[in-house]
Amino acid sequence: MAAATTRASSDRSSSHGDAERKRCTLPQLALAWIFAKQKIVVPIQGADRVRYVEENLGGVDVQLSAADIQEIDALNPPGVAAGERYPEAFMDEVDR
Repeated sequence: MAAATTRASSDRSSSHGDAERKRCTLPQLALAWIFAKQKIVVPIQGADRVRYVEENLGGVDVQLSAADIQEIDALNPPGVAAGERYPEAFMDEVDR
């Protein structure tokens, strides 16, 4: 578990560095990466404030090079986000 936590922390640090170099927020970088991977994408966001929706729209303007995309791909291999969204103990609270 400690190794996975250390890797996740390292990956977040690397991603934050990428966002800083691109002069964008981490959510904007994530959306730019999704847009670069597929041209027809409908990202579903959970923004609950107008400012977050406006911030996320800035992801459209972030330009990623092929090297940028490869670096982000390496941090997010297929299956990395697999698993349940919520811990089992909270599942009875979902969709109430």
